Order: sequence, then structure tokens, then C-alpha cells
Amino acid sequence: MKKKLISLLLVLVMPMLVLCGCGEKNFEGEICHLEYKEAYTTTVIIPITMYNGKSTTVICVPYIRTYPDRWYVKVRRFNNDKQDYEYDDCYVTEECYNKLNMGDWFVYNSDYCFDEEPYTQVKE
Repeated sequence: MKKKLISLLLVLVMPMLVLCGCGEKNFEGEICHLEYKEAYTTTVIIPITMYNGKSTTVICVPYIRTYPDRWYVKVRRFNNDKQDYEYDDCYVTEECYNKLNMGDWFVYNSDYCFDEEPYTQVKE
């Protein structure tokens, strides 16, 4: 009975713990770094593991990764508990970037912010 109860609790609690980390990024702070990054293209090699039931084979597949023009923003805010600055960053649209200045107060908004560096990737 105890094992069933513990198993049931794990099944119910584990997904909640995992999903707690899945939230929309949300931060604000003083802009401490603004950067324009030019577009470029590069080739990356990604290892892919294939298993046929008896053996495992790793092959390296080349991908062409294209980065468009990007606009990067880094913000800081003071944490009174730690008595130190904390930093967050994101990529923003060109229109948003053109309105920003060093020292401005920046509030993250998914309408004009991207969590990850934007790129497209195609198999070579």
C-alpha cells in the first residue's frame, strides 16, 4: 500500500515540478549593453545516433545555419538580498532596438523579444 501511495505521489508531483520551470521569460531592468550583430551563415556538424536493435552508429550530419541581422539587449537589476547585480538578455526586433538607449529601463515583452538567438537551419 505504501509503495502504491508513493508511486502515485511521484506520478502526480513530478510533472508539476517539471512544468513549474516552463514559464514565459519575464524580466526588467536597466539596459547595460546594446549590440547589433550582422547576418552570417555557417556550417555546423551535428552528431546523430542511430540504433538498429543490435548496434549503435553515430554519423555526423552537416547543417547550414543562417543567422539574420540580430539586435541584442542585456539588462541588469540590483538584487538587495545578494547585494549584487543580476543580468538578463534577449534579442529584440529592429524597431524596438532603434528606440532604446543605454541606461533606459527595459521591460521584457514577447511581442518584440526573443529568448533565443534567431536562426534557420537546413540539412546540407
